[in-house]
Amino acid sequence: MKTWWQSVLMVAGLILLLQAGCKKKVPATLPVLTTTAISEVGQTTAKSGGTITGDGDAEIITRGVCWSMTTNPVVSGYHTTDGQGSGMFVSTITGLSPDTTWFVRAYAINSAGTSYGNEIRFNTLANPVLPAVRTNQVTNITATSAKCGGEVASDGGAAVTSRGICWSTGQKPTILDHKTTDGAGTGTFISSITGLNSNMPYYARAYATNSAGTAYGDTVSFRRVLPDTIEFTVLTPPIVVVSVLYMNPPTLQYDCYQPVPMDSSSVVSIDVDKDGLNDFSISTSQWYEFHSASMPCNNFQYQSDIRSVHSDNAVAVITLTTRCAQTFNQGEAISGSLLYSAMAETVRAYWMAMPCNLDKQQGDIYYGFRIKKGDGYVYGWLLMNYDWSGHKMTIREFAINRTVNNKILAGQKE
Repeated sequence: MKTWWQSVLMVAGLILLLQAGCKKKVPATLPVLTTTAISEVGQTTAKSGGTITGDGDAEIITRGVCWSMTTNPVVSGYHTTDGQGSGMFVSTITGLSPDTTWFVRAYAINSAGTSYGNEIRFNTLANPVLPAVRTNQVTNITATSAKCGGEVASDGGAAVTSRGICWSTGQKPTILDHKTTDGAGTGTFISSITGLNSNMPYYARAYATNSAGTAYGDTVSFRRVLPDTIEFTVLTPPIVVVSVLYMNPPTLQYDCYQPVPMDSSSVVSIDVDKDGLNDFSISTSQWYEFHSASMPCNNFQYQSDIRSVHSDNAVAVITLTTRCAQTFNQGEAISGSLLYSAMAETVRAYWMAMPCNLDKQQGDIYYGFRIKKGDGYVYGWLLMNYDWSGHKMTIREFAINRTVNNKILAGQKE
């Protein structure tokens, strides 16, 4: 027989079972989540993600990020799918347009629906352009090498994978010519140019390469620096150029300034580079000229000049129009920066015109010249003396710098 208290317990148990069977189920709510900050932004990609801190009492069946070019992107548009469940997740955004503003937010889906995190705005990078490059001046130039370098001031929006100096004898060297490779990235760099062997001018410029291509800095030019090789010659005996004045005044009266045919001239040739071929001829000429009936046959005219035997050779002149020979004091430079002519008058006295102001020029005088050698020139000087009283040219000494394209100083002997 059941005791009374056993009956009480049975009734209480039935009541609890009835209450449990009648209790209502709690409905699911939307998830709670935040959007992870954007990172690793490129031209077409970026990284984001999210953190789900509340599942809304229901299983998270899908999660990820969605994005668009307008605010409030939704999962029906561009989106990723990055697993299930609560917690943190990482999303890789792809297919973006470069240099564009985008909006992104994380999403999570449970049985209650879709919930979104906070919205983040970001800009993709523009497509890369060529780097910005500057070229340094060339220094430490020798017969075979030099130093140069440059600076990559901007990478153009993409990593600079190669940089250096390129050079050639053409005015626009490229990386298809001679080049150095001096690291990567932006900033300054120093380059060693080697293997120089031409007498032509060299041209160099810095370069930098990224995914957009190769950019170049300004072009700088330089020449090899070669040691001077001076060859000095003393003429023993000196070479003398003199014309004997024939006293042959004409009997016919000429109009004022009307010249009489030449009476006398003398020419000698000289091989200054000693290659067996004459380089220059030096001449002096004299004649009478009537100026007026009151001055018959007493006006003496003369002229001396240096002429190149070969068209590639020339004498330094003051101007190309008058072709007056330029004279040099000892120690003055004779180089490629001067004007040169195939014929240069060294002494002249005309009644009609004296543009060179060479009348009665006397004493030891230096004259400059150049001779073609290969793809350049060698430079030299002649020391000549003009004797006014005897109208005589005397060539005493000369010298050349056999190093192509190197200057020589008037009177330099070694």
